[in-house]
Amino acid sequence: MKFPKEPDGGEAGALFYSRNTLESYIRQQYGFYEYGIWALYDREKKVIVGKAGLFNFDPGENEELYSFIKKNDTPLELGYHIFTPYRCQGYAKEACQAILTYAASSLTDRIYARVLEENCASVNLLKSLGFHLTGRTHNGSASPQCLYEWNCL
Repeated sequence: MKFPKEPDGGEAGALFYSRNTLESYIRQQYGFYEYGIWALYDREKKVIVGKAGLFNFDPGENEELYSFIKKNDTPLELGYHIFTPYRCQGYAKEACQAILTYAASSLTDRIYARVLEENCASVNLLKSLGFHLTGRTHNGSASPQCLYEWNCL
């Protein structure tokens, strides 16, 4: 199995670089929360093509995002990253659909996703999955950040 290194994979992407790190993450994260980030594996190509999953919503420095969150004890956020060579091949949509199905049957009826307004591919993916725009923030020169919500009810 290949473990790709991708510069824009984010800090959390490092856990996919070795089998031992990935196995340790799976044991700890899923044993406690029953959700986390999954490695997206193409069985035919025998390669990890990206990552996707659920994590606790954390607005970071953008506290304004909390004003758009519906009353929800533990808001969950959908996140995904498809490695560059595998983009635009349907991996993100397939993975996110499976994650939302799992979330609706086992975890919660509401999921959030945030994306920079300029990231048209992600905005289109979220809309195709049934997410709708809940809020938009803009602080300074940074690109506006949009919060999308999915509800299975």
